[in-house]
Amino acid sequence: MDEVKLWALQGERASRVQPSSAMDSELRLEEILVKNPEMLIPDLTLVGRQTSTEGGPLDLLGVDSDGRLVLFELKRGRLSRDAVAQIIDYASDIESMGVDKLAGHIAEQSGAGGIEKIENFHEWHAGKFGEDRLDVLLPLRMFLVGLGVDDRTQRVVKFLKGKGMNISLLTFQGFTQDDKTLLARHMPVETKEEPVSRPSRNSLSSAEMQEELLRRAKENDASDLLESVRAMFRENWSGSRETPGAMGFSIGLPGRTPAGGSTRHAYGRIAPVGEGRVVIVFYGRSVDLCHEQFAPLLDEIRYGIWPPVRQNNPLENPAAEIQFRVNAAEWAAHKDKLSALARAVYDAYQTLQSAEASERLFNMARASGSNEVIKPALDMFRENWRNPNESYHRLGLELKHASGSDAARAYARIGPEGTAGSMEMVFYRSSVELCREQFVPLLNEIRYQTWPRDRKDNPLEDPQPEIQFLVNADEWAEHKAKLSALTRAVYEAYQASYS
Repeated sequence: MDEVKLWALQGERASRVQPSSAMDSELRLEEILVKNPEMLIPDLTLVGRQTSTEGGPLDLLGVDSDGRLVLFELKRGRLSRDAVAQIIDYASDIESMGVDKLAGHIAEQSGAGGIEKIENFHEWHAGKFGEDRLDVLLPLRMFLVGLGVDDRTQRVVKFLKGKGMNISLLTFQGFTQDDKTLLARHMPVETKEEPVSRPSRNSLSSAEMQEELLRRAKENDASDLLESVRAMFRENWSGSRETPGAMGFSIGLPGRTPAGGSTRHAYGRIAPVGEGRVVIVFYGRSVDLCHEQFAPLLDEIRYGIWPPVRQNNPLENPAAEIQFRVNAAEWAAHKDKLSALARAVYDAYQTLQSAEASERLFNMARASGSNEVIKPALDMFRENWRNPNESYHRLGLELKHASGSDAARAYARIGPEGTAGSMEMVFYRSSVELCREQFVPLLNEIRYQTWPRDRKDNPLEDPQPEIQFLVNADEWAEHKAKLSALTRAVYEAYQASYS
């Protein structure tokens, strides 16, 4: 890093301002940046300070002007290679959470140290950026912030950036004059002579990131293999969300808790890794769900683990991340076994999520006196939607079937209604759009409301709102058969559109 020299001018007299090699403390630097986030990047909103991760507390967590998550690791002196390892450790844990758990984690830990308290991160993010999809948080951006940087750290960061990692250096130089501290920020400038092979991944959209991953697969003769593995997960992990990132396609089935996060979830990653191979990663939380199904495959399929020190005991609690690396021949030999493993993880996830979500739903129902209608309604959905993805929602239990994207999905919610002994049976807009003609007669027979509320007079016009049927025990007995037929029609329409 080039040295910056500073002089203070008094008339025609120039006096050298002495450089400072370190702030008094990292905490002081952190305080300054919390109160002046624009010193980091323009239009930054900080959402976390000393946010906990499995690798330790992350100094600052923010959201940039595009709604993307940004991590900052601060050092009061010069940045070293240790700082690089540190922020990658934090980033790997945060990205492995999946966006739903991450949203709950951010909300839970916000509100301390001068950071705004966020009650519901999903709603906060949607209101600020006009985007109701949290996958825009990824891929993560990482910044190492310090008073200078050594040459080895610059070389390591340049190498990682060249490999597609979203990591940058943000360096200040400190000066002291009398009782004042001055900070000069180094702003790298690209010249026309500097070749730029590809856009920085800091600026890539999800679509561009996917294109980059597919390009890498093609370069490594792994395109067909990658697509086959993706299809296997789509088939076995109904309702999963696939998000392209710098490290590959993340595939997740996060489950919600009252805080908006998740206790356990099925989560994996796939990526081309060179020489015609693809890595299939099951994160530790997925491995925890069914140890016994992983054990025999470790003797049959090439694998690695993370962290590497767990190589001799990958299935001990907490389980390590397991990375199967296969080429086309190995995939052909082991595809059925890996497919059965993915299905076992999903089934274990579903069992756990259904049990936890049902328990929370019934606790809500008991408190509102609506158990008598909610339990049979849940049984009806499970029968007609054939093992739906169930997750807790603060208003009830959400049930969903979805394809690899949100283009086709059956999506509903049941929960207590404001009136004692009554429930809401909510069909979200995606479900209503699947078969509007089946909804029409029921709107003349069963109590209902819509969201948004101003759509009550025209609930089946485009775009269609969610429809909320309101029933007590007597109304359930009268309309159960009709609601069951409607539920089955939504599922069948979803199946037809998906296939």
